[in-house]
Amino acid sequence: MIQVARVLAEVRRILQDSHPDQPRDNDAAVRAAMAMALQDMRRMRPDVFLGMLSAVPDLADQSVTQVDIEAMFITPLVMITASHLLMQNDEYNRDGSSANLLALGRTQLVGLA
Repeated sequence: MIQVARVLAEVRRILQDSHPDQPRDNDAAVRAAMAMALQDMRRMRPDVFLGMLSAVPDLADQSVTQVDIEAMFITPLVMITASHLLMQNDEYNRDGSSANLLALGRTQLVGLA
């Protein structure tokens, strides 16, 4: 199981978005990016989600606190989530870091690293 709060904290750490009073992205935006990342992961590695009863949890629902996939997939999930967040905001996406994070997350997901 992967805790949603842990993913949110790791994404914020990678994006250097740790100001508690004024985060660059609110929790809803990070959860939406995480949902997109999970869809991306499901497309590339459907076997990761075999144990789930439903497709991908509705992360807009604040009561969802964990995702039923193995903990070894937290790093690619964090990287892909961070890349989706960066892609949404041009102000923070001028150096190609979103593409780099996406490529790194996908590579780790399929085990080519």
